[in-house]
Amino acid sequence: MKKTLSVLLTLVLLAACFAVPALAAGYGDVDGDSKLTAADARLALRAAVGLTYYRRDSEQFSIADVDRDGTLSAADARILLRAAVGLPNVGAEIAYNADRWQTGLGSGLRRAYAAEVNRLIGLGGKGSVKDNTLRGLSFVRLVDMDNNGTPELLCAYSDSASMYFSNKMALYTYENGRLRTLYDGEICNQGSDFSPMMWLVQNGDTKYLATGMVFYRSFLQLANGKLTETLFYVDTPDYYFVNERLVPESYYRERYGYFTNGVIESRTYIYQYDLSGAVRVLNETDAVIALLNR
Repeated sequence: MKKTLSVLLTLVLLAACFAVPALAAGYGDVDGDSKLTAADARLALRAAVGLTYYRRDSEQFSIADVDRDGTLSAADARILLRAAVGLPNVGAEIAYNADRWQTGLGSGLRRAYAAEVNRLIGLGGKGSVKDNTLRGLSFVRLVDMDNNGTPELLCAYSDSASMYFSNKMALYTYENGRLRTLYDGEICNQGSDFSPMMWLVQNGDTKYLATGMVFYRSFLQLANGKLTETLFYVDTPDYYFVNERLVPESYYRERYGYFTNGVIESRTYIYQYDLSGAVRVLNETDAVIALLNR
């Protein structure tokens, strides 16, 4: 088993050659020695393959879950190993938003974003959880979608007080002293209660916001002040469409793979596996809101 784990860790090290999210302070130190080393990656990998068990509501689980997706997987070990060997990281915009933007936010941006946050709270209430389901303004993140140094505001919210889950998402930017709405519509998976989620993808320095349903989905990119559809696909047992064109399955797999294989992904599910996962999402949301109201 030790040999198998060593082989897995070697594979994780090879995968770590691809850029992954930067770590926030306090995350990843699984063995508690105040350093990030290969030992932390090894412990995370042991948990991922079931050789070590951490309760989901434990501090150890939270520390090891460095990609904040509510699970312990090889992806967490890969992030830890990359940090341990000093490889450069990108993607801090996708995770640990409050830490990423502690400085550099102008007062005008903070006021504009805070006002919009309050408006969304007025529609469906503050973020909360019931039956492991996020509702209200449950997701607030700052993401520099176009790498211009000014973060966009990404939110998941309920559009009415009676809505039992966060069924809408919105993306805003701040330019020329004003808030501008880039997207305001159904959350990924069409705002339905079939596995709704907030799904961000980062390939290199380019970030995409996913919308749509399981069998047809769009990946949106912000460039030159416009949110454009970079890929739209339809996936059925009988045919494949990419950007409104009927294509062979091989072409579809190639294009879709560009957005989903070997990239940084951040998926936050509105239905969490347990209460502790939902609480982590809400705590991150509260941290960003506090930052905007500072």
